[in-house]
Amino acid sequence: DKGKPSKGKSKAKKSSRSSRARLGKEDAGPAAASSSFFYVAAAVGLLAVIGAAAAVLLRLPGHGIDASQATQAYAVAPVKLASSECDELIEASQAEHILHEEKSQTSLGAQEERVSETWWLCSHTTDMPCEKSRYAGLASMLREAVESTNENHWKIAGLDKTGVDLKVLRYGATEGGHFHWHTDAGPNTDPEAAKKPRTRLLTVTLQLSDSQDYEGGDLQVGAVNVTRDQGTVLAYVSAMPHRVHTVTRGTRYALIMHFWYPKPFSARQLAKYRDEEAEPRVRALSEVGKGSASDVANWHLLYGEYLLGVGKAEPALEPYQRAIDAGETGLLAKAYHRRGLALGFLDRMPESAAHFTRSQELEPDDPVMLVNSVTALISTMQLSEAANNTERVMEIDPRPELLSNLADSWRRASDALKTMDGQQNMVFLADQMALRCDAKIREMSDAAQ
Repeated sequence: DKGKPSKGKSKAKKSSRSSRARLGKEDAGPAAASSSFFYVAAAVGLLAVIGAAAAVLLRLPGHGIDASQATQAYAVAPVKLASSECDELIEASQAEHILHEEKSQTSLGAQEERVSETWWLCSHTTDMPCEKSRYAGLASMLREAVESTNENHWKIAGLDKTGVDLKVLRYGATEGGHFHWHTDAGPNTDPEAAKKPRTRLLTVTLQLSDSQDYEGGDLQVGAVNVTRDQGTVLAYVSAMPHRVHTVTRGTRYALIMHFWYPKPFSARQLAKYRDEEAEPRVRALSEVGKGSASDVANWHLLYGEYLLGVGKAEPALEPYQRAIDAGETGLLAKAYHRRGLALGFLDRMPESAAHFTRSQELEPDDPVMLVNSVTALISTMQLSEAANNTERVMEIDPRPELLSNLADSWRRASDALKTMDGQQNMVFLADQMALRCDAKIREMSDAAQ
């Protein structure tokens, strides 16, 4: 029997085969994507993400979730990859014959919301679904582990067990890689979304980098910086606010996977999801306030964004005011701007204009803030200031969509002024500003051709 392997050797060999299969080194489906594999991920602002969040029937307590449940940051799944497996995934993510690279530098006002690079390993919305890719074994292993974690922690029902996606994110110190506060609980927004109207319910992060290879770059979920241990699989509810701190040395890689709900959503399901799953988490972070001063200010702002996104402008005023009162320099302009929007929706235009003016003083070159300020200033008959802001937009960011918005505002102003006595000069100004916007749009169109 000397020629027979021992049980220990046999087990090690089996483990090696399993490792190779889940990393795509053995035939687990068709070959990896060719250079014809394309994927476009649409950047979605936080307001649209939360406001359009779809719903599921959740098995939650009758009165929703309490503060301790709402602020539970994350859970560690019962599986861990070896360092060698993580290193191999990092190397594979940069092989052009496997992946499509997408660089993301999404602007949020004057602040870069996200600076990172993304490589898609497989996706349910492309010609390379995970279950037919070389990463089928890895996707299956992660799916089973996270399903178990969900049952032990959140008990979210109806997760799609087939339509998952895998992507690798790179955050480099050279570019100041980071991802500002956001949630993932939004609709499927890629080009094929109409064919599969779904929404993210659970987010999974696999820590690929050795924690010694980078500084900064911590993933923060709620008030907690999660473990940096290489190979650890973390899961958290997609509605939970989270961010990636700026990487100050080296490079951080992470593999991301989302669980979806696979069906269209009724109004009742949407309301249930918002009331029982999304809002309590954002509200609890804002009200409990167990983070740093900067974090709490961000959570106030996020809660206001959530409320405004679901049409609750009046309740949104309070968290926006809390964000203003926190006095965090990097947030003040946005907090004033968003509160100005809420006041505008409530038809409190003088207050709205005052908030927009303050946001403009803090961020004088933010074009979106300038455009919104024009609307508010026109409504309060501050036409000279509105004209100055219009000129400023044409100078710094003459995008057709912004100028078209401005032209419409000036035309509405002209129509309203024509019904008033003694406003000929103001009518002339409004007409001229609308014409100037139209002319600038034509100029930009001609230049593009």
